[in-house]
Amino acid sequence: MLAVPITTRHDTSLQLSGVAYGGTVISAQSLLAAKYTGWIYVDEVSDLVLQVALTQDTASAVTMVCWSANDNSGANGTGYQVHQLTPTGTSTAPVSTSAQHTWSNPVSAAEEWSWTVFNLPAAWINCLFTGTGAGADDTVTVKAVGVAP
Repeated sequence: MLAVPITTRHDTSLQLSGVAYGGTVISAQSLLAAKYTGWIYVDEVSDLVLQVALTQDTASAVTMVCWSANDNSGANGTGYQVHQLTPTGTSTAPVSTSAQHTWSNPVSAAEEWSWTVFNLPAAWINCLFTGTGAGADDTVTVKAVGVAP
């Protein structure tokens, strides 16, 4: 019988601003103002899962955009925008356009979900969370979990 090794994806610890980290990056913060995760070190993981828990009051949607960088020296919202290619055109003349990817979730009640950033392009990532129509009682908690290749 031939033995075949099985590989699995597993959580790994992350770093926030150079410190070993593997957990909450935003803790029960109001979405009345935009919230950043801060720089998360992801050099040793292939994907990043952001687990989002929302306490909803007036918000109708939660959105997220991200930036990546080779180091964590830049301010929030700086670095390389995380883009997504969108195929357009025809089958005989295909075109791909690139735009900063926006994750969005319409909400009408408290909810928990996860968003995954695949194929991380650099050693650090920083994400911005906003709430459409959010008030002081719309709060978000975000946990970061790295997925090893």
